[in-house]
Amino acid sequence: MFDNIGGGELMLILLAILFLFGPKKIPELAQGLGKGLREFKKAQQEFKDNLTKVVNDEDLKNIADSVKSIKADVNNSVQKLTEHLQTAVEKQEIKPATPEEPTAPASPAKPVA
Repeated sequence: MFDNIGGGELMLILLAILFLFGPKKIPELAQGLGKGLREFKKAQQEFKDNLTKVVNDEDLKNIADSVKSIKADVNNSVQKLTEHLQTAVEKQEIKPATPEEPTAPASPAKPVA
């Protein structure tokens, strides 16, 4: 963003800051900025540490391994069931259905007198 700021522009910015805030306020501003950056870096490091802790948590790894194992068991069971059903269908002699002859419509009911 500020890649093309030269030395002259930087000096002009520093002089404007000096005139706006005065020589006594600049150290206080720099100190506040330093504290803010330290707090930000500290929070950033804490976030990284917590994220690393969660990612490396053994409980989560155990749960993931259990889920993978259950998935493999279910896939194996489904495959066995599919094979069993295919074998059962192959053993049966299924004859193609023959079209039935059309039946005569029922005679209309006679009115009761």
